[in-house]
Amino acid sequence: YLYPDTYSLVNVDKDIESYTALMLDHMQEVLDPYLQQIQDTGWSVHQFLTFTSIVERESLFEQDKAKIAGVFKNRLSMDMNLQSDITVLYALQRTGLDVSYSDLEYDSPYNTYKYKGLPVGPISSVYKTTIEACLNPEQSDYLYFFACKDGSVLYASTYEEHQKNVEENMWY
Repeated sequence: YLYPDTYSLVNVDKDIESYTALMLDHMQEVLDPYLQQIQDTGWSVHQFLTFTSIVERESLFEQDKAKIAGVFKNRLSMDMNLQSDITVLYALQRTGLDVSYSDLEYDSPYNTYKYKGLPVGPISSVYKTTIEACLNPEQSDYLYFFACKDGSVLYASTYEEHQKNVEENMWY
């Protein structure tokens, strides 16, 4: 719930509580214009920020946010697991790209390979652009995506197409 921004700390008490309140208040200011749209999603603000945080961490470029949000919405609507590597990494308290098959078995409510639906809470702070993308996910039949080394993203509708994208573009 802490909005990621550059803050002026003049006239702010220099303690963690004051800094936290400043960031929480700013997140509320950012969310206020979108509260009705968030409610229209059928999610609570907490659930919406959880979803949005996954999209935030999965997307390197702005142009991919709405597409990735659409992929995850498609998965949720089909009762598929989200299968987000970054939620597993969050559960493992790691960053990076390397997720092993044994990592995918790690028992955590943040492991979206193991548990359906959204994890129990956000995994990162989110920017306004990601909030907007998640309120307006791109409609498609995509269920999978793979990030190439240059950051471009390949999308696929079937697991077979996705596997082909991975095999032809694996870089890590």
